[in-house]
Amino acid sequence: MVLLVPPLTFGYTSSMKQYRLFDHTADIGCEIFGKTRKEIFAHSVAALCDVILY
Repeated sequence: MVLLVPPLTFGYTSSMKQYRLFDHTADIGCEIFGKTRKEIFAHSVAALCDVILY
């Protein structure tokens, strides 16, 4: 398994969840976590890459 997007850290512990995937009637759902808009955007990119590549 190769990660194209490295884990991101923005001054908090790396144990904080970046996102959560869940089943949705349309396709797939993704809940993004972050403290700032920048973190949420970066975590959404990581989630999108994981969904597309895996």
